[in-house]
Amino acid sequence: MGKNINIDNSVGYKAFSPEFSNKTIPNTSHTNHGIVYKKGFLLGENTIKMIIAVLCILILAFLLSSLYNIFTEKKNLEKAGASLGIIVNQIRKASAVGESGVLLDPRGWVLAAFSANTLSPGLCENKNCICICDTPSFFQSSLAARCNSAGVCTALNELVILKENGKIDADSKIEIDGPINYIVKMEDDGVSVDIER
Repeated sequence: MGKNINIDNSVGYKAFSPEFSNKTIPNTSHTNHGIVYKKGFLLGENTIKMIIAVLCILILAFLLSSLYNIFTEKKNLEKAGASLGIIVNQIRKASAVGESGVLLDPRGWVLAAFSANTLSPGLCENKNCICICDTPSFFQSSLAARCNSAGVCTALNELVILKENGKIDADSKIEIDGPINYIVKMEDDGVSVDIER
């Protein structure tokens, strides 16, 4: 432990610090302008730099992911508005014969119907309405809440009944998982939107 290291002045160390020209530095520490660096501190310094670099990368990835989600949600809202506009026009001119259509976008979202006497999105103002909304997230358990934050709704005078292959859908929601054929038809108790899969 008492081993000393001689400083080699041939590399110009003398020009920067002449007071160390003939002195030796012990193996356990290094003195540089009055600051003492312990042997293990180099490991700690590099570890801190690595942790900061990883944190910066994680923050950058989070920001890029958030930016991408904002862009895609805006695009999906536009698609949902266009798709819902077509369905609403068909509902408003519905007849007993029925009119067919194809619902394409946005994939992964849901077509939902709310009656005036159920929990419905604020956009519906306690009227019958039909919506295309993103699926509820972990923080928003109800579909009505999700339709308020990420969805497009239209209030209607007609009661809308969602069916799948002729049977009434108990949840009043249909997932858009690809091109969906549907028929809009006037019935005794309202207008049905029957999804054919």
